[in-house]
Amino acid sequence: MVKICVSEKGVTGTSRKIPATDSATFLNQPRQKQQLTNVGVSTVTCFVTPSKAELEEYLEHPPPYVD
Repeated sequence: MVKICVSEKGVTGTSRKIPATDSATFLNQPRQKQQLTNVGVSTVTCFVTPSKAELEEYLEHPPPYVD
């Protein structure tokens, strides 16, 4: 597993972080996906931190425990 962060530097020298969802969407397009597959990449997935509301919802209604 490899985690990458993508940032873009503008002509004025300012930089901004590209959201993980945007990077994953781009890398999963057919042409890019094929090139990545050719070099051994099996899956591109974005990892995002849940919002406070999403985390609270999860903690209030956790998934059932499976033994």
